[in-house]
Amino acid sequence: MLIIPAIDLIDGKIVRLKQGEYNAKTIYYENPLDFIEQIKEYDFKRLHLVNLSNAETEKITDFSFVNDFKFNNDLEIQYGGGIRKAFELEHLSKAGVDYFIIGSLFFSDNNEFKKMVSLYNPERFIISADIMEKNVYIRGWKENSNINIDDAIKMGVELKTNTFLITDIKRDGMLQSPNFDLYKELQEKYPGIKIIASGGVSSLDDLKILENIGVYGVVVGKAIFENKISLKELKSFGN
Repeated sequence: MLIIPAIDLIDGKIVRLKQGEYNAKTIYYENPLDFIEQIKEYDFKRLHLVNLSNAETEKITDFSFVNDFKFNNDLEIQYGGGIRKAFELEHLSKAGVDYFIIGSLFFSDNNEFKKMVSLYNPERFIISADIMEKNVYIRGWKENSNINIDDAIKMGVELKTNTFLITDIKRDGMLQSPNFDLYKELQEKYPGIKIIASGGVSSLDDLKILENIGVYGVVVGKAIFENKISLKELKSFGN
């Protein structure tokens, strides 16, 4: 199981939100590179990087900052936040992004997403589905897309984009364990997809359960910053 440390940025600072609420943020690092130096010590394979400022404005204003995260390390980067147009992928690729996390666009402008997939390897795309009561919410979790998670998975598979970052909104940032039943149900129903679990991880026991369920990977954020799980423990658990 792939262990993916997570960085969420607002105004260039590492933050975590509670259930996606921007007015309920906690700042953990003024300079994200301080955290990157810690990650480099443990040789993680991949970093989850989301620029929430871009997600809020629906526009990417600075493509070059990713270079800072890639400098002098071999981290793969899965990046999300504000991706709306196919041309942006070229800039992100040149900056060092390996995987594109696509959320709202996939559900609101599927034609533009199809254009993206026609230009790049479908395996580089991660469909981000933020769900509540099985429905996908978009635009910072403010709007119900009226598409349920089953239909979202079928839409992605049809385009050969088989990796899904699935977040239970009610669990995100709460440190109250992931929605194991949801991941188990989806993994059994769609054994051919790669599920990256996100939201609620608070202990190594949570990770063990997710591994037994068979998910492809798990994003860990707040548990690191709140010292619930150390980077050393994470690295010893998996890659």
